[in-house]
Amino acid sequence: MLRMVSILALLTFAFGATAALAGNPSIPICTVRADTDGDCVADAAATATEVCVTGVVIAWKQFGARGAGAIYDPTSGCCISIFDIDLADDQPVGTLVEVCGWVGAFSGLDEIIDNPADATMDPTVTVLGVGAAPAPVAIDGAELLDLSPTAEGLESCLVSICGTFETPSGTFGSGSNNNFIAEDGSTVTVRIDNDTDIVGTAVPTGNVTIVGILGQFDGFGANPCGGYQLLPRDVNDLTETDCTPIATQHESWGEVKSRYED
Repeated sequence: MLRMVSILALLTFAFGATAALAGNPSIPICTVRADTDGDCVADAAATATEVCVTGVVIAWKQFGARGAGAIYDPTSGCCISIFDIDLADDQPVGTLVEVCGWVGAFSGLDEIIDNPADATMDPTVTVLGVGAAPAPVAIDGAELLDLSPTAEGLESCLVSICGTFETPSGTFGSGSNNNFIAEDGSTVTVRIDNDTDIVGTAVPTGNVTIVGILGQFDGFGANPCGGYQLLPRDVNDLTETDCTPIATQHESWGEVKSRYED
């Protein structure tokens, strides 16, 4: 009897907390990711702030049942990763969703995660309809290098880059980091997640345009504002093609965050 009461109390608490969290108004993703101290981690991650955000799915369970997925905020232009989505339904790219959870950071990557107090409640995901999936932002290799002024602002967003693999032979390994020589000569990391269908496929031998989520793994703080990498979602994100110069100058993270510091 005591066990049944305890379970009931836990369910009541979980439902009440989840309902209260889901009732919060959505705020711009750029606001959630505000970084006033310039350490390339959202200020809200330090206090595990509870938030609700709205965005268009650009990745969901391509990198595993728990994610991380990623959504794009067409209003603010920022993106954020969503982790601990194993209990949520899979969603196609282009779905407009509201996600409510807690702000966290994993090795430099800003995320919406489960309750960090006890990990008992995953983020809630509410489908709002169909949104417009954004075109990938074309970048050059220099924008993925450590201390890049633009990489943090594009974190978790859909980007594309053109170049060649440093070792254009063999097949992609599971969970492998691959050196990629971008058209501007910069060497960047292309990570092949072990849950994608890219594992075991042939490494392209010529120029290839890669579309993917701009991720970050900074060695758990060992390399702040560094460790940026590109994660293609499936085989369709790699296209052998000629490269063309990138002319667009993207806003620096400092310019973006200055609009959302308060």
